[in-house]
Amino acid sequence: MMLRSVRWTVLLVVTLVATACTNTLARDAGRLAQLPPLPFRLAVVGGAFLPPDERVDNQDSGVDEALAARLSARTFGLEVSEPIPFDKVVEMLVRGRAATRVVRLPDPTDEERQRIALGDTAALEVARRASADAEADLMLVIEGLRDGPVQALGVTGQWPITTVAWLLAGIGLFVPDHRFESKAKLRASLVDVATGRAVSARLTVVPGTLDLSLVDRSDFVGILTSILVPPSLVGNDVEKVVRAVRDDGADRIVLGLLAKLKDPELLDALRSDVSLNVEARLGESYVDVTVRGEQEIQDVFVRTYDSVGLPRTEDLNALRRFRQSLLESGERGDHEVRYRARFELRGGDDEVRIIVQDLAGQRASTSLRTRS
Repeated sequence: MMLRSVRWTVLLVVTLVATACTNTLARDAGRLAQLPPLPFRLAVVGGAFLPPDERVDNQDSGVDEALAARLSARTFGLEVSEPIPFDKVVEMLVRGRAATRVVRLPDPTDEERQRIALGDTAALEVARRASADAEADLMLVIEGLRDGPVQALGVTGQWPITTVAWLLAGIGLFVPDHRFESKAKLRASLVDVATGRAVSARLTVVPGTLDLSLVDRSDFVGILTSILVPPSLVGNDVEKVVRAVRDDGADRIVLGLLAKLKDPELLDALRSDVSLNVEARLGESYVDVTVRGEQEIQDVFVRTYDSVGLPRTEDLNALRRFRQSLLESGERGDHEVRYRARFELRGGDDEVRIIVQDLAGQRASTSLRTRS
């Protein structure tokens, strides 16, 4: 009976350990991909480059005696100018369905992307024109990475589980029991391709906190020490902690950027305080288009694309009918003119882009996929 009780206790502890080691935050791209994408074709420019003043070793990268919580003066090393690869960012945005289509401009050089990230307005204008040629609605400008220290935040609330697991099953060293934080920051902004104007507040992404178990934060001597001392009382291997925070922090920053883009409040902000707005809603074999603006619209354009994003030859008669229907549907209210019309889809139309222009020459556009 006693043996059975011990076995059940050990099983319970193992279950608690597994629960403690599971990250319950919906940060992975698979879950974020289930959220609606931004209804735009999104070109990605710039990159996670360190500013020049952070590429010199003018800080002590070891343990800071003055600040006991600081394990390292920087999160990312000096050996690379772009700690988070551009391909990693683009791949995550594509996999996470950040937008209707994530557009990567053809063959941008690292030097060109770095100039954009560091605020070169001429380079940004070149990228804007290239984004327009690629038929993008918005540009995501990654404005570089500001490095920051790695700090120890102390023991987490998991220490009782660690201690029980250590006493009963000897597996407490696998429970994340110490918390750390990187102060690095990635900055980005969204720019309207038609005007070159920023259309949202700057997006700032931080890695957040990271909980590490003894096996992830200590060396072999520390693991041996945990035979006699509860794991939560064993000290850290600074180099191992910084390496773990750096590797995990890069992933968290990219996922955090994706999460910012998938936030419904961002889309609301993009649609507010604009004098011309176009929205599209997908039906069974059609797209319902609604346009709202302070002025009457002058023209409307439609582009359709195949499954790989290449433009298709348009049915001019269908476009003419849609244009006429939309322009004739105008209804003036107290503060805006509203238009509605239905665009019929053809077989093979995988993506649709609607562009409208008002009498003042201002343009607005939206894009959507016709199938998931």
